[in-house]
Amino acid sequence: MDKFVEKILNQKLMEGKLSLTEFNCIVNYIEKLIDKEIAKKPVLNKNWADKDQKDIYDENGYIDPDVCVCPRCKEPAIYGFKYGAKFDYCTDCGQRKDWSDEE
Repeated sequence: MDKFVEKILNQKLMEGKLSLTEFNCIVNYIEKLIDKEIAKKPVLNKNWADKDQKDIYDENGYIDPDVCVCPRCKEPAIYGFKYGAKFDYCTDCGQRKDWSDEE
């Protein structure tokens, strides 16, 4: 977490303007927001894991969005099938995606 934000929160806690519970909730929330901004590769949809598909890559080594889900919420809300577009963020939970084809 940013040192400036941490300093402000600690000051409010010491002044009695925040309870320890509120402080911990705010810190936890900020850490989750920061984590969602760190791009993560999609993961294999469990529905495909039982079939021949072993990972998220196609036979040419590229990420196959048809078999992927969001690594955070496990929803397929990361690819616009109607538009044929890969979303930079999950439309369900907001997790940032890493679509680079490097393993």
